[in-house]
Amino acid sequence: MKALYLQGNAIGEEGKKAFINARTQYINMETLCLDDHFEISDEKMETFTDSIKHCENQQILNFKHFMLRDKGISILTDGLKKCKNLHILCLESNEISDAGVKVLAQGLEQCTTLHTLHLHMNNIGDDGAEALASTLQNCTNLKELNLSENRVGDAGAKALSESLKHCQHLQELQLERNRIGDAGARALADGLRDCENLLELSLEENNIDEEGAKALAEGLQHLPSLKIINIGI
Repeated sequence: MKALYLQGNAIGEEGKKAFINARTQYINMETLCLDDHFEISDEKMETFTDSIKHCENQQILNFKHFMLRDKGISILTDGLKKCKNLHILCLESNEISDAGVKVLAQGLEQCTTLHTLHLHMNNIGDDGAEALASTLQNCTNLKELNLSENRVGDAGAKALSESLKHCQHLQELQLERNRIGDAGARALADGLRDCENLLELSLEENNIDEEGAKALAEGLQHLPSLKIINIGI
C-alpha cells in the first residue's frame, strides 16, 4: 500500500487500535492523511509514531485539525527523524505553540527533501519562528511555507527572511493574519529579493503600513516570477 486517506471518517476505538497495530506492516507507505476524526491518546500516539520510524519512504504526512498540541508534536517528531524522504508535512490547526515548534524544528533537520510545510492556524510566535528559521535554511528544496494565522511578529519575520535566502526554489510564502509590521516587511523584502522562483507572497491582515508596503514593492520588483503580493492595506 502506497497511500491511505482516512479524513472525515468516524473510526471507533477498535478501528484505531487495529490501524495502529498494523501500521508497521506498511513499510512502503508514502502518503498518510488523517484529521480530527482520528484523535488518539498520547499513549497510542507513541505506538503510532514508533511505526512511522519503519516507513522510511514516507513522502506525505497530512495531520490537519488533528489536535496534536505540543505533547503530540513532541511524540510525532521522534518519528519524523527517520523520514528522510519527506516532501510534504501539513500540521494545520493543531494548537502548536512556540515550545512545540521548537521540538518540531529539531525533527526536521534531517528532512532536506521537504518542499511543503503547512503550519497555519496554530499559536506560533517569534520564538517559534526563529527556531523554525534555523532549520529551514537547510531545507533548500522548500517551495511552499504557510505560517498564516499565527502570532509571528517582526522578530520572527526577520529570522525567516534570513533563512529563506537559502531557499532558492521557494514559490509561495503565506504569512497573513500575523503581527508583522513595517520592520518585518523590510526584512522580508531584503531576504526574498534573491528568491527568483517566488510566485506568491501573502501578508494581508498584519500591521504593515505604507512604509512597509513601499519597501516590499521596491525590494521585490525585479523578481521575474512574482505574480501576487497580498498586503491588504
